[in-house]
Amino acid sequence: MEIQDDGVAAGGDNFDNPSGGSKVWDTTKGTLKTALGIAAAVIPEPFKGAAEALLKVVDVVEKTVSNKEEVKILKKHCDLLGKSIVNTLLGKDAKLLSDDLKASIERLVKGIQDTLDCVVREKSKGLAAYVLVEDDVEVLERVNKSLDKLLQCFWIENHIAGTIVLTDILSTVQDQVGWMQSLSITADKHFENSTLDRLKWVPAAAYDSQEVAMAKIVPCFEGTRSTLLANVGHWMSGANGHSPPLYILDGIAGIGKSTVAITVAQRAAAINSLGATFIFSRDQEDRTKSLGFVHTIAYQLACYHASYGKAIAGAITSHPEALGKVLTQQFSVLVAKPLSPLLEQRATPLVLVFDALDECVEPDASAILELIISSVSHLPNVKVFLTARPELELRSKYMGTKNANVFHLQEIEDLIVEKDISLYVDYSLSPLKIQEALGDSYNSFRQPTAEDKAKLAKLSGKLFIYASTAVKFILDKRHLDPKIPYLN
Repeated sequence: MEIQDDGVAAGGDNFDNPSGGSKVWDTTKGTLKTALGIAAAVIPEPFKGAAEALLKVVDVVEKTVSNKEEVKILKKHCDLLGKSIVNTLLGKDAKLLSDDLKASIERLVKGIQDTLDCVVREKSKGLAAYVLVEDDVEVLERVNKSLDKLLQCFWIENHIAGTIVLTDILSTVQDQVGWMQSLSITADKHFENSTLDRLKWVPAAAYDSQEVAMAKIVPCFEGTRSTLLANVGHWMSGANGHSPPLYILDGIAGIGKSTVAITVAQRAAAINSLGATFIFSRDQEDRTKSLGFVHTIAYQLACYHASYGKAIAGAITSHPEALGKVLTQQFSVLVAKPLSPLLEQRATPLVLVFDALDECVEPDASAILELIISSVSHLPNVKVFLTARPELELRSKYMGTKNANVFHLQEIEDLIVEKDISLYVDYSLSPLKIQEALGDSYNSFRQPTAEDKAKLAKLSGKLFIYASTAVKFILDKRHLDPKIPYLN
């Protein structure tokens, strides 16, 4: 069974409609009641029961006719929640939905149920009829605020996981920008102040710099690392209310840490949740030392929003001596003190991404890690995503911290990694991609067989870099031998 954008549940395995009538779901209506019906059909107990129970409450909300502003906002929230659930399911076979997506929908349904539980009451004692508490403005305001938070967490989590496309989110909220300002999709990034020129920041350390692009660090291939990215999305959204501020992804060389970091940075930037990045590299001196680390964070945050820029410029003007102090003092004066009051006002977390810390020299790397653990990750409403090789000196520090999720990339099951690499190899060595790379030199008789590509994926083990290097070599005209197949 597949949910389609024409309102039909395809494949012959249709849902039962709780309101009677058609045996297929009209998703074009986009109501929360419809979406909950779909959710009840795809998520397991005990959340299936929660979705079904919630249908009664939502039915009351959707049928209430009122001119009161808080009621109108409540109905808009319900509409957005419905559209958001449907957007995650469109085009997907219910039997093939990932456990991560089901869990995300389960959390949303449970959150909606807990939130809406107080907005209806019995119409009359002893009767199974309910009405909306539309006269209780305080309750409705509290409920709307909670639903707003649920929406944003769901969007962030599933955008990072890749189960919601940014354009879907934007089309969903385009007529709601008047009251959904807290997502801050359009931020004011036009602050300019000559004071910021005093920061000795490292432009090449940004995730989207020319230097990073030339190093050919690319985002995850579509459909790969899905479980890991879903985990990162859940952590980033703070959906469980207890997610730690620091996420550390470690793993051996070539396993794909930087690819994941770039993906997280790109997707966070797309929803304006990315505050700053620093991509370390042993190939560039100022990206191997701590000297420009805090200055770079401060500069990028100053460019993130005008209010942040004004606060940081004010700190530089008031305390110019801080520019040359030790890391902890630099960070305290230039970032923590001026920005903490502003960060506390955020509705959603701001994300900082630091990649390949192990490529920073010692003792600088340890000093930066200590700063991240003790100071950066303690900023209000800030999440820090960090990658590094599990080198002893660094590992001994971060494994002992209680405010971090630590994920060992090499411990992902072999079957999952092999599937991800197979997806990449199949696409990269498809006839179309080989023809694009080789042009007139392409010969269909030398096309790799499915068995050839499976062998390459198997030889790659858990190392994406092995597969990507092999693909680059195969598609390089300089290495062509017209007498042998492309993959031999």
